[in-house]
Amino acid sequence: MNFDEYDDDIREWIGLVLANHSVNQVITNLNCKKILRIGVKNGDSKLLGFAYFYMAYTNHLENDSRKLIRNLTLGMEHHNKAQMWDLLVRSYNLLGINFDNHGNIPAAIDYYLSAIKYSHEYGRKYEEGYANANIGQLYFLLHDYETAISYLKEAHKCINSNKKEKSYARIIVVIEISLGYCYLRKGNMKSALPYFYRIEKADHTNLGDVYNISICCFEVIFSNALAEFSKRDKLIGRMIELLDEAGSLMDVYDDVFIFCDFLFDAGRYEELMRVLERIEELTKSAGLTNMLLRVTRQKIKYYRTLHNEAAYLQAYTDYFLLFEQVADENIAITKESIDLRMDMERVKEKQILIQRENEILQDKSERDPLTGLPNRNKINDYSEIAFENAYKKGAKFAIEILDIDCFKQYNDTNGHLSGDECLIKIAHLLHSLIARGIFCARYGGDEFIIIYENKTDEEILEIAGKLQEDVVALNLENKSSTALSVVTISQGICNSVPQKNNRIWDYLYSADMALYHVKRMEKNNISFITGKPAPEE
Repeated sequence: MNFDEYDDDIREWIGLVLANHSVNQVITNLNCKKILRIGVKNGDSKLLGFAYFYMAYTNHLENDSRKLIRNLTLGMEHHNKAQMWDLLVRSYNLLGINFDNHGNIPAAIDYYLSAIKYSHEYGRKYEEGYANANIGQLYFLLHDYETAISYLKEAHKCINSNKKEKSYARIIVVIEISLGYCYLRKGNMKSALPYFYRIEKADHTNLGDVYNISICCFEVIFSNALAEFSKRDKLIGRMIELLDEAGSLMDVYDDVFIFCDFLFDAGRYEELMRVLERIEELTKSAGLTNMLLRVTRQKIKYYRTLHNEAAYLQAYTDYFLLFEQVADENIAITKESIDLRMDMERVKEKQILIQRENEILQDKSERDPLTGLPNRNKINDYSEIAFENAYKKGAKFAIEILDIDCFKQYNDTNGHLSGDECLIKIAHLLHSLIARGIFCARYGGDEFIIIYENKTDEEILEIAGKLQEDVVALNLENKSSTALSVVTISQGICNSVPQKNNRIWDYLYSADMALYHVKRMEKNNISFITGKPAPEE
């Protein structure tokens, strides 16, 4: 961005905003308001777009989602008018981060993909790197490491297109840490180590405390993997010191939860509880209910392991209260964003934003609250439309019904909280298919639906087989299973070109019969029906 056409005062205010937006919200807001006043007075979209974006950025750091949405909505109109494509792309990315922080992954992905779309449209390769990095980190959390690596490598390439950017050193560290974790989780130490050594040897003096937390956590995990235990223990102490000194954990929650998982797995329970208490303190102060949910989940695991029944039951109660609060907050935030946008001038860009937010609000009634997948209401609407499209085009249409083998016994043995965690982890795998344009939903209980459109038998079997392998790779112990000693799924699929007398229920019935067959004959397998579906009896 170039502001040479403005007077010295305005250029000074802009310089102060750019220098302080990540570290001093007071100075940033003060100067944004000065810029805003001049922008309003002169009707200057360039100044208004700049001020609204950086005010929204401080809202992000303060976790004020309502103001963030409002300021970005106002700012994006001016970004279009002034052709500030870099800030337009960053606005979509920031909206994605906001919804990600509040646990709405589908909405976050949608905004990140919009950021990539506009990056391509307006040639903003560097800004595209941010969105690719954020999508990569989401796939990492979903345990889809191959997809995560592809997005992160693309992000690395995009960010390296402009090493002169002030944010270059910070974002490249985030990307390389994420790549290191992905390769380590895949068991590919050879590919992981170069990222570790680069992070370890680089000068991170000017990155700021929040990035030091990410770096220190990364070094803890790799020192442990390399059996450098003395070094690891010193780094654990340093990590705890950094958390004690931190004023905020915004942008590093994923790192600190990786650290918590490590402490839990290592049996370092005293240190884990100290860290959880500090995270909880900072998270309550920030008002991040979704992150408090993650803290409480960690505490449940901790108390269950220590057989502290009273504390376990209290944490279990807190978890469900927070879960309801997260849902209420998301509805309130979405409703407010829609109300604000309805007051804006009716331009094309505004209409797209309104439609998107309306879809998010509508999504609440069509989404399963536990897994985040579409529910039966959405299945009915989507399947009818997809079925009609396939019939009109003479294209193949397939329905898969899958369920978790011996899930009742798994619940009885491990408890309903573990059962919920199992459902969530399998749903995460299905979210990866949704991102590829394949409809997935929770049918009820431990049953899920997948709809394949215009795919060959071979393509469907490849996808279904990969899903089956990914579920086994979750390595969720199920001693009651008659298939394997871990959680598995059975899948029934019907694929054919719809004919005149077919109904959607014919496909559901055939897929259900196929599932029944595979459950009876050999669990952890796929039963596939191709050709004309059997009519429902």
